[in-house]
Amino acid sequence: MYRLNRLPFRQWIRPDRMGALDNDPILNIPPPLYALGMDFKYSSRSILTDGNGLDVLIDPSSSPDDNEVIDIVKCRTFLDRGQYQAVITALTRELA
Repeated sequence: MYRLNRLPFRQWIRPDRMGALDNDPILNIPPPLYALGMDFKYSSRSILTDGNGLDVLIDPSSSPDDNEVIDIVKCRTFLDRGQYQAVITALTRELA
């Protein structure tokens, strides 16, 4: 697969330019293609534990370090801060 350039996520696993990642400690990986549609938002309803019915929508451009959203969701789920950051990272990047 590698010799034929068919390695999945090749652009993130092994970039063409040697040393390209050395200058940028945080690789800017975009959201998956399906999340790039207009007005696309992830619903977090399935992980919410409160019964008030208000959904927390996650924008694909959200940062896993957005303290405001983390505090809201942390109060409404059984997830801790690190777990929620992992969920956001997995949803908002093509490769996490």
